[in-house]
Amino acid sequence: MPRQLIAAVIGLITLVSFLGQAKPRPDVLFITVDDLNDWISLLDSKSPIRTPNLERLAKRGTLFTRAYCMSAACNPSRAATMLGQRPSSTGIYGNKSNWRWARPKRKTIMQRFREAGYLVKGAGKIFHHHYDGAFHDDASFDEFQHMRPQLYPPQKINQAKQYGSRNTDWGVWPSNIKDSIDHGTTEYCIRALKHPPKNRPLFLACGIFKPHSPFFAPAEFHRKTDIGLPVRKSNDWADLPNGATNLLRSKKWFWSGMMNLDQQRPGSYQAFVNAYAACVRFADTQIGKVLDALDASPRKDNTIVVLWSDHGFHLGEKDHIEKFALWEKANHIPFIVVAPGMKRGVRCDTPVDMSVLYPTLLKLAGLPEAQKCDGQSIVPLLRDPQAKWDRPAVMTYGKGNHAVRSERWRYIRYADGSEELYDHSSDENEWTNLADEPKHANVIAAHKKWLPGSEANAVPNLQRKSPRKKKDSRPNILLIVSEDNGPELGCYGDPYVRTPVLDKLASEGVRFDRAYVPQAGCSQSRAAYFTGLYPHQNGQIGLATWKFRMYRADTPNMVHSLKDAGYRTGIIGKLHVNPKEAFPFDFKEIGTSNFARKKLKNYATQAKRFITASDQPFFLSVNYPDPHRPFTRQTGGLPKEPLDAGNVKPLAYFGVDAPDLREQTANYYNCMSRLDTLIGQLLEELRASGKYDNTLIVYLGDHGADLLRGKRTSYEGGVRVPLIIKWANRWKAENDKLVSTLDLFPTFLEVAKANPVPNLAGRSLIPLLNGEPVKWRSHLFTEYHLHSAHNFYPQRTIRNDRYKLIQNLMPKQVNPGYDFTINRFFEGLSKVIDAAPEPVRGAYERMRQPVEFELYDLRTDPFEFRDLSESSAHRPILNELKDRLMKWRAQTHDPLLNRENLMRLKAEVEACFRDGKPEKRFLELNYPDYFFAQ
Repeated sequence: MPRQLIAAVIGLITLVSFLGQAKPRPDVLFITVDDLNDWISLLDSKSPIRTPNLERLAKRGTLFTRAYCMSAACNPSRAATMLGQRPSSTGIYGNKSNWRWARPKRKTIMQRFREAGYLVKGAGKIFHHHYDGAFHDDASFDEFQHMRPQLYPPQKINQAKQYGSRNTDWGVWPSNIKDSIDHGTTEYCIRALKHPPKNRPLFLACGIFKPHSPFFAPAEFHRKTDIGLPVRKSNDWADLPNGATNLLRSKKWFWSGMMNLDQQRPGSYQAFVNAYAACVRFADTQIGKVLDALDASPRKDNTIVVLWSDHGFHLGEKDHIEKFALWEKANHIPFIVVAPGMKRGVRCDTPVDMSVLYPTLLKLAGLPEAQKCDGQSIVPLLRDPQAKWDRPAVMTYGKGNHAVRSERWRYIRYADGSEELYDHSSDENEWTNLADEPKHANVIAAHKKWLPGSEANAVPNLQRKSPRKKKDSRPNILLIVSEDNGPELGCYGDPYVRTPVLDKLASEGVRFDRAYVPQAGCSQSRAAYFTGLYPHQNGQIGLATWKFRMYRADTPNMVHSLKDAGYRTGIIGKLHVNPKEAFPFDFKEIGTSNFARKKLKNYATQAKRFITASDQPFFLSVNYPDPHRPFTRQTGGLPKEPLDAGNVKPLAYFGVDAPDLREQTANYYNCMSRLDTLIGQLLEELRASGKYDNTLIVYLGDHGADLLRGKRTSYEGGVRVPLIIKWANRWKAENDKLVSTLDLFPTFLEVAKANPVPNLAGRSLIPLLNGEPVKWRSHLFTEYHLHSAHNFYPQRTIRNDRYKLIQNLMPKQVNPGYDFTINRFFEGLSKVIDAAPEPVRGAYERMRQPVEFELYDLRTDPFEFRDLSESSAHRPILNELKDRLMKWRAQTHDPLLNRENLMRLKAEVEACFRDGKPEKRFLELNYPDYFFAQ
């Protein structure tokens, strides 16, 4: 007999039965809530988050006080519950797997009731799907109202653009409750209960989305007083096994980002928790409205009501914000069952998981099981909450990772075999992992036998298929980097240099007049803009060619983030950061410094190859060798008309003049002119590709010129750089805000609509580019450690709108970088400097043997010749900047605040010297291991 006919016959039999029975089959009200944890008054009488409507429902039936989801993630939890099969049976372990494609023949709870003649309606979030933008399954419903889209405010309410995304925002929103995401769901369910089918039983699924993030709720659900914070233990991850830390590493950003934000904006964490509570109140109120409608229905006494949450949610417990874990807070959920004829106001403390829901509903409605479920009916517990029940609750998160919860214990076993064990009779917060204690071996063995006997292979993540693929409108990103030049461009007012291409780019885009790099060194600067972190934060404190490296290869960076966002990634020219494998570019060409300037046209040619290879949006970093030393007058016929010594004067921040200096300056300018021509060739290829207007073009110098008081210093000549940004005709302006190349990573993330990266040191430039009246940074920080082993002399620097303070961490010691720089010029330069008038001569003396603090008024002394640190009139400014500098160093966990780290690093560098000269082969660096050993 055809399957459809069988279903029709069953439905007809059910209908006849419904009409003929003295008491018709019960209706079912199936309420699921998203992200509702156990810190609510329903489960914790001391909780400040009151849930009167949930308690009202619990008084009508049985509250299971130890109920657990089958997986602490939306999709695997809901799929497992609706299908009656654990993740280990379905292979649905993550949020991007399509359970319907994986289990096409498996009937959901709703399908079973439809086949039995029920009219099945639903609204809101019941299932978790991505491919059609809805949380829905056609086969499960006769009628369904999709969850309305989440409406977002024009900008993030919490004003924390550097943290999280719009989906991690919180606050009062929307102003009208009718615009809230669950209002339509509630209204639909009220109507369905008010107008039930006359001749059929009703199965109504009500999916409440809140308190799922973003934590938005209308004003009436927010309170003026704080609810307090969850109980936490410091360093709570200290006793976790590798399996736990590996599983949760990718989720750590939410917690660490919140702590960073709370330091920057005190009260943010409390406001975040308050907002979660507001969302719970909102959800409880919506559930109350649905219960009111049920109470007004003549069928209220013949209605089964179940309420459950798809999983819990950590609000900071165990240093974790999110679900996605195997601990109690991520898995412990509210679960209420109300059934006609069963006891009322009962609490059952027996641990159960949601594998019980499917068979229980079938049993209560008198339907045959028909297909095997992984769980058993809890009808015996509804009849007698003290009834014998020999099964613990079992949870899964990711293939091979499971937890078993009995009345006293939580046992966790990860895919790598590592374990956790918590005694809830004395440790309800799960602060002490007992898994390694031999005396608990029998406990572990007793729980281990309940682990799934087999593991289904993970269903692949959903690949969205559409007959007509939407064109990706996100901009391409072209990052053009020159080597060793400050803002010596015509558009910045230099009277000698010839840079028409870059001048035109600046006139058509935004020129930042006060842009800085975090450190005036090649590798250090590049690692900083790639990671969005200061050198002391990412570890690249010196040259990659001298073995300096980032602390961790898995530090988030531009390349990974943009690849994850769907961008092709390419680099032309040198990377110059260690380890190289941390930057998985799809396309790599001219992977050397190329200071010999060979085949310079290849930069544009290779760019053309990459740009035209696909219509997928791209990120391309093009790194030119000019104007790095050696300063060549002309190479490959460029520039066509080179400058000579008689055409120029030395840069003003030198403070001295000599024929040899003029010659080097002229050739520096010639390198700049050649660079300009090469960039012109690159931009022509971009125009020819047709992608020019939808490409965000960024040009910068990696640090100042390798000239006097420039590169390898913390002076303006070293850390101030040109920065020009253009995207079609969107922006045209000059900007004098204090910006850093650290700001590029968050800027690119924003335009690429990529996932945010927490704890970045910079912030997106988009508000400045858009001309928004945004409050910007008042202070900017730079630093210095060393370049090669020749010039170890750590410094920290702060500047505000007018003043700049340099802190020398080894004051009154001779700076080895001084002689290293002077000797790169010409014999006799020292005599030229000695003959210079004050304050120039004193500036060089101070550079050679600095005092602890140097203070400069950049408004009246832009070239930093006059140190004001001893000026009594400027003492308040000095003290204010010192205080801010020390706070910044503490906030960014500067390892050199620890004097022992400074001395140990110095010793490592000095150990490579032989006969007064450093040798790379003798340099052994261990600072990545001990800087943050604590």
